[in-house]
Amino acid sequence: ESVIPNYLCTVGLDRTAANPPAAENDDGWAARDQVNGREALAREPGDPAVIVGIVDTGLSLGHPEFAGRIRSGFDTVQLGAGEMANGVMLLGDSSRPDTNPLDTHVGHGSACAGIIGGAGFAMPPGLAGACMMLPIRSLGAAKFPGRENAVGIGAISDLDMGLVMAVQLGAHIVNMSFGTDDADLEPGAPKPHTEAVAYASQRGVTLVAASGNSGDARVYWPAAFPEVIATGAVSAGGEICEFSTTGKHIALCAPGERVRAPNIEGYQLATGTSFAAPFVAAAAALLVSRAQTRSAPLDPATVKHLLMASARPHVAEVAEGNGAGVLDAAKALELLDQALDADQTTDIGAPDDG
Repeated sequence: ESVIPNYLCTVGLDRTAANPPAAENDDGWAARDQVNGREALAREPGDPAVIVGIVDTGLSLGHPEFAGRIRSGFDTVQLGAGEMANGVMLLGDSSRPDTNPLDTHVGHGSACAGIIGGAGFAMPPGLAGACMMLPIRSLGAAKFPGRENAVGIGAISDLDMGLVMAVQLGAHIVNMSFGTDDADLEPGAPKPHTEAVAYASQRGVTLVAASGNSGDARVYWPAAFPEVIATGAVSAGGEICEFSTTGKHIALCAPGERVRAPNIEGYQLATGTSFAAPFVAAAAALLVSRAQTRSAPLDPATVKHLLMASARPHVAEVAEGNGAGVLDAAKALELLDQALDADQTTDIGAPDDG
């Protein structure tokens, strides 16, 4: 029915440096408190029946932060050596789909998963509380010439398969900390992930994506789809991070600078919009959990509206194109409860007059 080049998408090839190891004296709470994480989890601890899909590089499955926190998983990476440029060396499993989303080289997906659903072993517990995680490994690992650290790399087809698999395996929310620059596409070509995003949205799945790390106004897919909650990054002081991609499609921002998170082994200080998006995905999971506890329907458009309406205003002099403000997970739950108490759930997502 349609044809699109099978572009390769990478994570790690951006303006941010390799994430340093986390110091033992950094408890990691600053970023979580910035989004009122403690208050949010006190109000809604999360529902184990609510599943957050993480389409990424897979997880370090033996990491203590993931013990008892994972609901199955899948690996869609099917990269062939002939698809890589000269000098690019693939690492780990890259041959066929399977049910083992193990990452032993990159750590990108592990960081995202720890922010969403970490057990709290040597860092704050994940913002999604008791919600379960579904890791989907759709980005393989590769070593590029002149670079010491491995990066995540995946074909558009593998990522699309990963998103569809997350939906089919029961995810209510999917975090997508990857993106393809619109400027890299052939003029007039279909946009990557169009059909997969539509598939998920039509089935009531809330989609969250990183805005990108270009540091300017730019469009990345899937973040730019209107169905997706595009997330930028702020520093500990609330300023927009210099690398955060901006644009009219950005919904809101979350902490994305030196966030304590799991690595392949131990912990890292993760920087990038890749690590802001999981805060928003986790907050969305708490909203879905709250709605299910109260036997109320909650569609993805309403989740997006609640997160934007409850966002804390940006600090002074933040330019347009950085969304409604900074995530406030506790306030989002409060707005949902107010609507449910007033029996106005059908009007939550209605646009404001004027």
